[in-house]
Amino acid sequence: LGIMGAVALTVLMIPVVVRSVEEMLKIVPNELREASYALGVSKWRTIVKVVLRTSVAGIATGITLAVARVIGE
Repeated sequence: LGIMGAVALTVLMIPVVVRSVEEMLKIVPNELREASYALGVSKWRTIVKVVLRTSVAGIATGITLAVARVIGE
């Protein structure tokens, strides 16, 4: 019973996390990406080193809000 409840609450949490991560990744300015590309950095490295590092605080906030919502349920 406990595992089924945990799975159900996790399914409730997924859309909130996905939406918040999507919004945080959109907020990162294109100028940062373009500057990285101009320096010759590959696309995957730009994503890891520039985009994710810039948006990690917002992603953590979205995850925290999703967990708080699940706890409230």
